[in-house]
Amino acid sequence: MATPFDDNLSELPGFTHYNGRSKLKVTIRIIGPAEAQELIDGADFNRRVTKATVRKYADEMLNKRWWENGQPIILNGKKLLNGAHRCHAIVLSGVTLPFVVVEGVDPKANRTMDIGKPRTLDQMLELEGKLAPKQLAEALTWLIGYKKGSRWRDSRKFTVLDKFDLLFEHKDLQKFAQKYVRLVPGKGLLNQGLYVCAHYLFDEKSPEEAEVFMNQVIGGENLQRGDPAYAYREGVNHQTAEANSGDVRKTETLRAKCANSLLHAWNKFREKEPWPKFKLIEYPPDLV
Repeated sequence: MATPFDDNLSELPGFTHYNGRSKLKVTIRIIGPAEAQELIDGADFNRRVTKATVRKYADEMLNKRWWENGQPIILNGKKLLNGAHRCHAIVLSGVTLPFVVVEGVDPKANRTMDIGKPRTLDQMLELEGKLAPKQLAEALTWLIGYKKGSRWRDSRKFTVLDKFDLLFEHKDLQKFAQKYVRLVPGKGLLNQGLYVCAHYLFDEKSPEEAEVFMNQVIGGENLQRGDPAYAYREGVNHQTAEANSGDVRKTETLRAKCANSLLHAWNKFREKEPWPKFKLIEYPPDLV
């Protein structure tokens, strides 16, 4: 297919070409620990390696969840320009995998690598035809922290594939995500995803009571002091107003405690006990 640049490749900055053709060489190579280490030894122009990222990649490789997505390892001669984390993961995991390898790239091209906008989980879900992708993505982040993390806040250590696996295990979560598209504002201390996740968890205990309780939490109608939903609503509104948006770590801690308070309010509701005054709950309680 002809391109606008067919006649003037030599005029384009950054193009290394010979007789009108690119000098880049593209191959598929099978790379094991020894080959990966050799590439690492030539990584003069690579970013500093993050151990947590290497461990994530290595886990995916060992669990046979590493996809051949076409993203290349990039070289200039023997110098590794892009792909150090993948190579370190190969060494750590001890596996052997095929990779697209592009050779002959100018080292200055580093200025243009990995500067694109990354795809978010909700965008991936939308591309797969999932409804309410934003709410579903948020709910998956909450749910994976609750089911497999600690105190909600370990969700960052899980990969996108972990969340897709979780969705496969909890297919009905999407039904609840659709329910909360317009019912709860997506701004403030807590997002729609928490309410999706909470309703899903409560539904596992009692679908009828979960519907009643979440309608109270969202709508706030016909509530009075002492009602768990009333205490929760009043308390979270106050915490949202008090949240220090400039201190991310403090806000995340506060958000997790408010989520725990929602679970606590549910327990009070099911046990038909009053909750006269809202308080932040440090750890997520077992649901009744």
